[in-house]
Amino acid sequence: MLPHLGSPLHLIVITMVFFGSGLGLRQGVPISPLLFVIVMDYLSRALKIAAQSLDFKFHPLCKSVSLAHLCFGDDLLLFCKADCGSVACLMAAFQHFSECTRLEANLESQIIMAGINEVLKKHLLELTGFQEGLSCHSSAQGYL
Repeated sequence: MLPHLGSPLHLIVITMVFFGSGLGLRQGVPISPLLFVIVMDYLSRALKIAAQSLDFKFHPLCKSVSLAHLCFGDDLLLFCKADCGSVACLMAAFQHFSECTRLEANLESQIIMAGINEVLKKHLLELTGFQEGLSCHSSAQGYL
């Protein structure tokens, strides 16, 4: 189904953004969907700016269309080459977004890596704070 995801130096991050259960608007309030779209647009713009950094390298299959992220409802998929500079760029943009909006990544967010050595894999896990997902093919197919 997604045969190219297993080739060397690929990285996919699957993370969910959520609203805390504290004060503020909740599901069912008519303006909530509009506010969510506005806030996600801010995140999308921050990630696009991060992808323009000299340290950022696109996922090889996403380079031709300059794709660094996809949003599906409250799910966020980040795509980049599996190197520290690229991941750091995306994480910095996401951290800035979190500081501005108080929205955070779900504690069960996953990073899916393929074709990299264990040392780099461990470093990227530390850099993101995310859990390692299953193999690239089974996670991506199960998600999609």
